[in-house]
Amino acid sequence: MQYLNISFKDENTGNLITSGDIYLELIGSYLSYNYSTSTGLLDIIALDDNSLYTFRYRSSGYTERYYEITLTNNLS
Repeated sequence: MQYLNISFKDENTGNLITSGDIYLELIGSYLSYNYSTSTGLLDIIALDDNSLYTFRYRSSGYTERYYEITLTNNLS
């Protein structure tokens, strides 16, 4: 199980985006998850270890972005 703390920041200023809603879609191999925030912060729990996810997020006034990440468990 993975726990992610995500902060959405303006690419030009580095400031946390707190105006308007931010929508995030996590697309996994078997499941997809949808989240939204108006604070610029998200805490996500219970994603599968060693799984590839596509992060797609958007907000008014910003270009939609896509990233692919593999979550790994680094605990020994």
